[in-house]
Amino acid sequence: VEFYSPTCPTCRKMEGPVVSLAQQFKELIKILKINREKFETLLNQQEVNILPAFILFKNGKEIGRKEGETTKEDLYKFVEDSCELKPRT
Repeated sequence: VEFYSPTCPTCRKMEGPVVSLAQQFKELIKILKINREKFETLLNQQEVNILPAFILFKNGKEIGRKEGETTKEDLYKFVEDSCELKPRT
C-alpha cells in the first residue's frame, strides 16, 4: 500500500518508481494507492507519520514498512527483502 498526497513533492517524485515496481512484479504484488486527503482516518489507523509511506501486507499482516523519501533502488530492495523475492536481473 502506498500512502501519498497529490500535493507532496516527494510523493510525486516516487510515482515513476512505483509504476515501474508494479510492472516489474505484476504477477507477485498489487499496489494500492491511498490518498491522505481522502482517507486521513486510515492513515491514522496505520500510524503513518511521513509521506510517502509504503506498507507491505501478506495475508492481512504487515510484513514491511518504509516511510519518507527513498530511491528507486532502495524501494525495490525493500520489496524484494520484505517479500523474500529473488533479486532483479
